[in-house]
Amino acid sequence: MGRKVEYGYRWIVDGQDEGWKTGYLYQGTDKNMRNPLGAFDPGKHTVVFRLLSGVKATKRLSFTVCDACT
Repeated sequence: MGRKVEYGYRWIVDGQDEGWKTGYLYQGTDKNMRNPLGAFDPGKHTVVFRLLSGVKATKRLSFTVCDACT
């Protein structure tokens, strides 16, 4: 079994910071997912994933959920 490496991250959804969370890399990989997009009300939204430990990085996604899509 490979080494387990801890890392810290945050989800910021429509400006609301969901707080510091901890994930673990096993053999250099991890899959981090949040609630499905169906959880969003109609309108414009922005989701930010912020990696806080190790190599710091930020990924941002903006999208619109239409009334007919819900």
